[in-house]
Amino acid sequence: MKPISGSYSSEVEDAWIHNIDRKQLLLAIDRLSGADKHLVYLRYANDMSFKEIAALLGVSEQTAQKRGYRILEKLRGLYEKGFDENVQYV
Repeated sequence: MKPISGSYSSEVEDAWIHNIDRKQLLLAIDRLSGADKHLVYLRYANDMSFKEIAALLGVSEQTAQKRGYRILEKLRGLYEKGFDENVQYV
């Protein structure tokens, strides 16, 4: 995973990602919109920088970064809320 310009927020992001329950994270990711899942995939599975993501999506690097942080905050909220495995979320 690439840090985002070595900033404090990047360190917090890395620490949070590495100290989570993967099953619960996957359930949270599943609740994201298709576009949000795509950005998460590009950033974390493909290890792309926000500059690379911005070029691919045709947006500014700042827009890609803001969107990435908003998605991460959304994931945190979904993750911390938790899920019941027996309930189908729509």
